[in-house]
Amino acid sequence: MPAQFIFENIIGVLKSYILISIVVMLVLLQLLLTTHFLQLESLLSPANELLFLTIHPSLLAITFFCGFTVCCGVWYFYRPVVMCYFAIKNSMLSWNPVSLFCVTINSSQINKNTSGYDWVSRIARRLARKLSIKAPAIMISSSLEINARVLPGLFHAPMIILTQGLLNKLTADEIEAVLAHELAHVAKYDTYTISILDLLLTCVLWAPVYFGHIVIDYVLLFKWRDKNIGFILCLFVAMISYGLLALLLLNAINRRYELRADQLAMTLVNTQSFINALHRTHSSGQSIPGALEWLIEFMPVFAQGFILRLFLSHPPIPVRIAALR
Repeated sequence: MPAQFIFENIIGVLKSYILISIVVMLVLLQLLLTTHFLQLESLLSPANELLFLTIHPSLLAITFFCGFTVCCGVWYFYRPVVMCYFAIKNSMLSWNPVSLFCVTINSSQINKNTSGYDWVSRIARRLARKLSIKAPAIMISSSLEINARVLPGLFHAPMIILTQGLLNKLTADEIEAVLAHELAHVAKYDTYTISILDLLLTCVLWAPVYFGHIVIDYVLLFKWRDKNIGFILCLFVAMISYGLLALLLLNAINRRYELRADQLAMTLVNTQSFINALHRTHSSGQSIPGALEWLIEFMPVFAQGFILRLFLSHPPIPVRIAALR
């Protein structure tokens, strides 16, 4: 492995970790401001101690090292955990759990159904050579959704997961454009940042919100469950307490990464094929919670724009196409 590649990979990992640290600091800062403003004494002391632990010079190095170690562990095990999830979801019977932890994994070891898509692996290897990165492993999910995602590879090659729905609907040139976009994320080291921040957001924000949603809407307010009052209430409390600044920054980062990956991918594939692929996969970028859809209809235009910036992880398709021209 060339020394330059190792150096660039280390720099990319460190940049990602710094960005992750900024998002965590925003969560703590908003929590501290909220507790001060509302005079919540029971939460004020723990919030102050946590912020002190994070920023005090004598403890900063320890905090940085521990956090970085956790991130490296997540990056390494993110891929096998996601593969286990898809293995269970897709009910794959011929599946070797030992191979999940191997340093290099060929597509034929992951899913017996990928044998008919060797051409996808060949395209991915060719694009990876152009970007001077490791050739990715390819996994085919049996989902009929039109979607693709890339998993980070720490000490091993990245992995691109393509759904059966995407392979069924897109042409070969459009699939090449999708692969180029996902590999552009790898070349720019976006996968390190996105994987940690998505996991953090899921555990810290969405898990409590959906738990409260279930308890309130399906237990306490079962008669009015179609209005999702509990979901809206829990989401509002979470946003006001600690989640607003972090979610705004996270999705702004995601949208910037998407546009940057589009620009790089455009240098590798046919322009029209890339635009066609964007149109066919546009639904994957719509991430507004379904429970809010009815409420958004009654909001003024400026409020709708704010909600879009808050929840959309991908720029709208017209914006992405305009940025390419």
